[in-house]
Amino acid sequence: MNLKRQFVRVSNPSSIKEPVVLTEKFKNKRTMILNRPSQLNSFTNSMFDIMFPHFKAWEQSENVDTIILKGRGRAFSSGGDLKFLASSIEDPFKKKDFDRFIDTVCDMLHFVGTMQTPVISFMDGVTMGGGCGLSVLSHFSVATENTKMSMPETRFGHFCDGGSNFFLSRLNGHLGKYIALCAQTIVAEDVLFSGLATHFVPSIQLEYLQDSLLGLENPRVDIINDTIENFAVKPNHIPSSSTLLGKNRKIIDECFRFDTVGEILKALEKEGSKFSLRAIDRICQGSPIGVTLTLEQLRKSSRLSLRQCIRMEHQAWQVSAYQPDFQEGIMSTIIKKRPPQWSRQSFSQVDFEKDILSKYFQHNMRELEFFSQDRDCYSTKQCREYGLPSEKEVRIAKIHNNLKSDKDVVSWFIKKRNNKFGVRQEVEEIVSRT
Repeated sequence: MNLKRQFVRVSNPSSIKEPVVLTEKFKNKRTMILNRPSQLNSFTNSMFDIMFPHFKAWEQSENVDTIILKGRGRAFSSGGDLKFLASSIEDPFKKKDFDRFIDTVCDMLHFVGTMQTPVISFMDGVTMGGGCGLSVLSHFSVATENTKMSMPETRFGHFCDGGSNFFLSRLNGHLGKYIALCAQTIVAEDVLFSGLATHFVPSIQLEYLQDSLLGLENPRVDIINDTIENFAVKPNHIPSSSTLLGKNRKIIDECFRFDTVGEILKALEKEGSKFSLRAIDRICQGSPIGVTLTLEQLRKSSRLSLRQCIRMEHQAWQVSAYQPDFQEGIMSTIIKKRPPQWSRQSFSQVDFEKDILSKYFQHNMRELEFFSQDRDCYSTKQCREYGLPSEKEVRIAKIHNNLKSDKDVVSWFIKKRNNKFGVRQEVEEIVSRT
């Protein structure tokens, strides 16, 4: 039986068009569907006006025990609607709309990242910017062969936002720096290998997975995990994308371990492989100020809580939105489709004290008041124990369980994670680097 046919759709009866966000209910389960497919489900204030109140109500309700997030069409969400943001910045009469957008997306992402009600995101398609934040900060984030995930903000003369400073700074090795500075698109199984997804499920299985989740009588997180794993690929699955393993992963950790863009570029140039040269090219396509700011935020974020990271991003938005690079990035990339002319032509022209520290990390900016004042976290909100192991987990397990050899470590984790796809590959990568 297809449970979805029994849903009651909550919509606005006075509206001719479908709402930009749809919600469905079945017993104690709720599904939220982002519904701007022609705009890749990019966020607007009208979407937030539906999304955030529902998240609050569902979290507070004793009658809601599971939330599923998905997007209609070929995207989960491409993040903020950049044309809307650009027009709001240009028009002083729309400043309130802009401020409301930034305040709400920051507040909502923090709320989702600290929710107690289990949230499962289906990232079946384009997942960018704030869309990454919404999915990765969920308890469970499910990638498919269609997932295309990226944080492209430096290409827009901007910095990586959407809560990404929190979760990118906590990825294994220096993978977060690579993804952010290169505006690298991570696809399919690589989303799992990166740590940005907890599971990899073929898209053809998502409808069946959703029906199974909706039918759970007792949706504890371990039961939710077991349910998702029933539809995930098997251990012998051959990945269609594995660009973050082997030699590439070693290059990333070796070259992106530095704290300045100049040092990273120098290390990549010295390494000299095609992978490194492509990384140099991708970094240099971004705004020198945007890339430098992004690196500094990631460097600070590994020691900050989710609330502190999002507050840092909120404050940076108050500056970045009115800088020439953001306007140039939107105009060149989205509207006129031409090479950008950044305010600094090279990274050597960036004055770190003047252009970055004094401008973006000052303490006299408007401070966001979060709805969830009493909640915060320092570790990723993902149910990490159900995703692939982290470097920290491997180190602790090796010591506490007296695992003598690398083979012992790999075998221990394969058994601990019930032979989950990706565990062997990831643990072998970790032990080879440590």
